[in-house]
Amino acid sequence: MEEDTNLAKNKPILHVLVIGFHHKKGCQVEYSYPPLVPGGEGGESECPRGWKYLPTLALPDGSHNFDEDTVYFHLPSLTDPDQTVFGISCFRQIPVEKIKNRTADITR
Repeated sequence: MEEDTNLAKNKPILHVLVIGFHHKKGCQVEYSYPPLVPGGEGGESECPRGWKYLPTLALPDGSHNFDEDTVYFHLPSLTDPDQTVFGISCFRQIPVEKIKNRTADITR
């Protein structure tokens, strides 16, 4: 039973996120599971104060120059100042022509 409790406290995956790039707003969290902010809905969400740079780390400047890539980064733990949270971001470009529900703000 104690092993189950430790596993719950030390989950290897804290969140799964979708980070998007908006031409006017920049990088932003479009979805998070579980929600980044307790009590949030998991939709377009704010980042916790200590993770305000998370969208930019996950989708760094110059990403548009690559068809696909993987980025490794780290953030401070929100619960323990002596720990680090490691992040992995995988992304790829989607040509505008292949987007099925294209809105006016999607330009390239």
